[in-house]
Amino acid sequence: AELHIFAKGSEWELVSTGHKFAEGMAWDREGHFLFTDVPRSQLFRIDKESGKKTLLDDKTRAANGIAFGPDRRLYGCAMSKVGITAWDPDSWEKEILGKGVTANDLAILADGTIFFTDPPGESVWRIDPKTRERSLAAKLDWRPNGIGLSADEGSLLVAEFRGSLVHAFAINKAGRLAKESRPAYRLAVPENGVGYLDGMQCLKDGRILIGTSLGLQLAAPIDAN
Repeated sequence: AELHIFAKGSEWELVSTGHKFAEGMAWDREGHFLFTDVPRSQLFRIDKESGKKTLLDDKTRAANGIAFGPDRRLYGCAMSKVGITAWDPDSWEKEILGKGVTANDLAILADGTIFFTDPPGESVWRIDPKTRERSLAAKLDWRPNGIGLSADEGSLLVAEFRGSLVHAFAINKAGRLAKESRPAYRLAVPENGVGYLDGMQCLKDGRILIGTSLGLQLAAPIDAN
């Protein structure tokens, strides 16, 4: 069956205005939409029925990418070496994890393992689901940004921000990355070669939907091209 990315007949809808820099997106289990305004350090929720916008936190420490974990908590990347913020979805009280490095975007396995990108450090970090300790998952020679998981959680996808490639690291049963990555997706870029590859979503058929300097792109795996 054909996979539809957008509902048939649907159009783009404006859900919120007045932001300085709207970023990371997530949906909770009830279907409400959450996003951040990075420079204003704000976290918002849009009600799925009424469309009402609620400010959940106005001191997010410049939170960027966000994602829900299997424990129902919302996790968000923070700049300035703050690490990862974890919010309780009932009280919105928060805990800070992985202090000492900059976080831009994150992906969370079903067992609670967190991977996140550190662009200035050219690294991917891992937070253990049990100990909550941070460890280096991958040291790169390029600046990472967007990050995602394959549909089967067998690969971690990491976008090369100033290039054209999304790289894939195999994930083993212990929730750790292989030492080497492989080029998994190649995106169209402008003449200067700078793609600004950012947040992504991996679809069930293996394609990814990703934000780039040329706009939203849909890409098939390199092996399928």
